[in-house]
Amino acid sequence: MTVAAVVAVNALGDIVTDAAGAGSLAAVESLRAAFDFGGRDHTTIGCVVTNARLDKVACRVVAQGAHDGLARAVNPPHTRFDGDGFVAAATGAVPVPVDVVRLLALLAVADAIRSTGPTPG
Repeated sequence: MTVAAVVAVNALGDIVTDAAGAGSLAAVESLRAAFDFGGRDHTTIGCVVTNARLDKVACRVVAQGAHDGLARAVNPPHTRFDGDGFVAAATGAVPVPVDVVRLLALLAVADAIRSTGPTPG
């Protein structure tokens, strides 16, 4: 079974590479700056693809897992200034429980976002 993610990242927040960055004060400053400028110029969008056998509802569950991956890799995640969105697609070749695919989607998305490198501070 394969799960892969492609992500375009222009997030308001910073890309974090470890749990220590998840609560940084830089996130507060990013939000404060967004409120000052009123901009909605940021988004993170992506697609998770798998060869697992998933129906439409299971693909939605996997896409929700992709958002969890974003929340692990971007601080702050899902602000009102971001237009974040993920879709999932499955070929249906391999029978796998949806929760396994969801977890792998979370990890694939977090890795894809982090592969873009840290946001310059």
